Amino acid sequence: MHNDSRELLEILYKRKRDFSLDQESLDYAANYGSLKVLQWAYFTAPTVQPSKACISSIMVRGFVKVFEFLYRHNKEFLPEAYQETEAHWDTIWHHDMIVKLYGIAPKLVPLELLYRHSIELKKYQAALWTGKQIYKTKGDIIFTAEDFNTAIGHEAWPFVTWAVEKQPQLLPSRETIDSWRPGWGINMEVRREFLALLDYLYGKTKDRWYMPTVEDLKNQPAECIQSVYFHDPGHFTDQDLLKLCASKETGTDIHEWLSGALGMDVANSEMAGAAASMGNIEALDWITEKNPEAFPSKDFLQRLFRVSRYFRKSMELVLWVFVKRPELLPDWKYIQRWTSFGESLVILERVKDYQERNAGELQVEQIEQETTRTG
Repeated sequence: MHNDSRELLEILYKRKRDFSLDQESLDYAANYGSLKVLQWAYFTAPTVQPSKACISSIMVRGFVKVFEFLYRHNKEFLPEAYQETEAHWDTIWHHDMIVKLYGIAPKLVPLELLYRHSIELKKYQAALWTGKQIYKTKGDIIFTAEDFNTAIGHEAWPFVTWAVEKQPQLLPSRETIDSWRPGWGINMEVRREFLALLDYLYGKTKDRWYMPTVEDLKNQPAECIQSVYFHDPGHFTDQDLLKLCASKETGTDIHEWLSGALGMDVANSEMAGAAASMGNIEALDWITEKNPEAFPSKDFLQRLFRVSRYFRKSMELVLWVFVKRPELLPDWKYIQRWTSFGESLVILERVKDYQERNAGELQVEQIEQETTRTG
């Protein structure tokens, strides 16, 4: 019984008045976080409420909004204090629920026990929050050297940053930082957390070795690069800045900053090609609006589709070119062969219809282009 079931339940209730909302159904809804179902049920039959048996599932799965709703209507809807003897995924409380319950009934939240179990299960968001609360209330630094090293191994950079802040002797060397650097394939959130660690280390020491590299900043927001540039404008060469601009998968923030604040030329065919290759349609649109001559050629698009067969934004690019310059698209059969479509066959049909209607003109244009190319 998920949120989408609300409409079905409402229909059943209106059409069949003897349809009953029983506690078992509401327990099921609460166990699976179906807030809409619970809201509808409450306003339909307010005397029927979920039992407290479902609260353990809410605490483990982190259904904060479900908890807030049920607690608002029943102040007794609280769990027993966390007192598990062993750390286990099936019983450890979710970070969001720890925070919420601590604000309501702190005696039910044993911070040290939750910290230790969160560390054992590598749930570093909860470990960081409980560790901070322990330090705030008791002044105790609860983490051990093993906790610190394990956090590094799991790239829990916010936890590592806090640990270094509280124990400066843990300040890593330049060589250590190099060994910590996330790989290029690591998700963007982990990379941003690592950048926050570097920012803290640089702010603490003013040692430029803690400043991020070009690799660290690939596909990051402009403000990350601007922060480094503000500290040391000479940290990046012009080529470094262009590489960072070309690495963007979405948005034009770096393009606009380099062009506006630094006066660099980023509205050219090279940057348009980079934007197309990264699937950054926003940047491609921005570049070609400023410089129509930078529009990718038919040959370039054909090569791009061939080498990027499973390019996840290929159909976005096809649609964009179709809207802007449809005559530059490769033959629809070529696109079909080399592009992953998913559910975008309607776009291919539009391209096919256009090319078949304009076959004569496109053929003449192709001959003219080949003649020009061969001299």
